[in-house]
Amino acid sequence: MPEENKPFFVAAQQAVINTPSSTPFSAEELRAALRNPLIAIDVLLAQRPRWTQTVIENKQLVAMTLVMLVWTLAFSLPYGFVLSPERTWQIAALFFGSVALCLPSLHVVSAYLGMRIHIAQSFAFATIVATVAAIFSFGFAPILWFIQITSNASTPHNTLGTLSGLLLCTAALAGIVHGMRCMKFARDLDGGFGLVLFIWQLLLIFIGARMASALGLS
Repeated sequence: MPEENKPFFVAAQQAVINTPSSTPFSAEELRAALRNPLIAIDVLLAQRPRWTQTVIENKQLVAMTLVMLVWTLAFSLPYGFVLSPERTWQIAALFFGSVALCLPSLHVVSAYLGMRIHIAQSFAFATIVATVAAIFSFGFAPILWFIQITSNASTPHNTLGTLSGLLLCTAALAGIVHGMRCMKFARDLDGGFGLVLFIWQLLLIFIGARMASALGLS
């Protein structure tokens, strides 16, 4: 099929896949990711070197921020809805809230140690944890739904709660591991930032656990 006759999203997805891994994302690619969840997953999960390079060079900051915020919210909602329609917002609050509470400490400590990390870079490396966790929760939502509808009335409620907590912990762990995997491509950032980010993630785990307890998710 001639290039000009290809659907926009097909062409955009091929552009993401075929671009060298060291090239920051273009505005067109990020707009496509903002509109298409499949492209967003590819940009945020599979294209770690390019995502990191985009953050390091502070390229397309507004578009990248929108992609991360929009899809963190969108991918969080289904899992909360499966738990209960009244709790649809809680998973987004868990992921967003934990990062929002801990982000200032990441940037302040980095600056205190003499690391000249831009606030946008701190935001990106913090928020990618929540974004990836949200994507994994989206993937787990059908599993939780199926177990709920196939469980009989004699199934203890705390059994489903324990399963949900395990799935959320797995999603959060995936986000943390992904953040550290991205750091290995951040050769142009201060070398100590990776260690600070690792220690900061321990704080994030603690705050996330407290947040989950406050929301009744654990």
